[in-house]
Amino acid sequence: MLHVPEAIPLPEGMDLSFHWGESENFQISAPRIDVFGNLISPPQGTTTDEGFSIGLFENKFFMKFNWYETVAGNVSFGYPGFLFEADRRIIRYNTQEARDAAGYIGPPDFYKELTDWRIVDGASTASGQSVEQTATSFSLQDTQSTASKGKEIDMIYNPTSNWRISLNISQQEATTSNIAPATIEYLTYRIDEWTNPNNPASFLIADESDQPSNIRIYGTLLNQLNSSLAREGQLVGELREWRWNLATNYRFEEDSIMGGWHAGGAFRWEDSKAVGYPITLQTIDGQSLALPDLTSPYTDQSTERLDLWLGYQTKIFDDKVDWKVQLNLANALGDGDIITTVVQPNGSPRSVMWREGRTFRLRSTFNF
Repeated sequence: MLHVPEAIPLPEGMDLSFHWGESENFQISAPRIDVFGNLISPPQGTTTDEGFSIGLFENKFFMKFNWYETVAGNVSFGYPGFLFEADRRIIRYNTQEARDAAGYIGPPDFYKELTDWRIVDGASTASGQSVEQTATSFSLQDTQSTASKGKEIDMIYNPTSNWRISLNISQQEATTSNIAPATIEYLTYRIDEWTNPNNPASFLIADESDQPSNIRIYGTLLNQLNSSLAREGQLVGELREWRWNLATNYRFEEDSIMGGWHAGGAFRWEDSKAVGYPITLQTIDGQSLALPDLTSPYTDQSTERLDLWLGYQTKIFDDKVDWKVQLNLANALGDGDIITTVVQPNGSPRSVMWREGRTFRLRSTFNF
């Protein structure tokens, strides 16, 4: 932090300083490997902050402006379940003879060795066979990178020594990148047998639906994966971009009729966010796929919350005990609303939550 020295003239009662910082961090996590058996480094990232602060009227009024950016790599991204389940189902729903006739090869050798892949007879499946595997010693994960940036403004005003008003305004954006690199590479080993109509193996039955792999694999795997990959470089819509908090507290003078009492409140507002996306047909690699339209999200409403409090403090038992009691009214404007958190592609609710309504809480503490 750099404070403007007194040698530089500023208006009377004004202070000015600048700040800049950079930090690196990593997250200690359980050991992870990718589908190729490579050890994945722990999630790690860097954060930079820069801005300036201004104090006015002998610091009765203080403002801080801050811009930040955080970049994180090797963040866990779970493998889509059917990336590996697809071949297990082909074994269960197609006999050995049918697979041999189609020239089916199956998962690459490195995956079979990593998971001790074994085809066993005598299973109660359509083919009479199933797959047994041994769990890997370390968690099997893919990765992605995330980046977020934003700005914050903090303002504090003390009109008097016992009255404080504060306002915080923040804006943030987040994106994802380098999504599922190991998954994408693994698909290069399997996509031909699963989707190429010129490969007879793509017509093997995929599951109990009796659909061939070259049709079913889109519904069970590729549509979901392409939905995730479509978010590459896109702003995360599920994040509330803007929010602000206004709070105030007033403590009455000790020698006044209200001595020992204090009262205050806080009003919080948060921007709307995406709760789902409509499904549209989009062409990917020559295939017409039903994917979420990330440019036209369904959004919820912005949220507001008002909290109020009233408290009293005094000394009791010959000034040996400090007694504090405070009544809090949380969400004073709330009525216990039902909030939609996720919607279906047609816009109908898929998941909802109950927002706590108006709540009174009384707290009493004794310090001695």
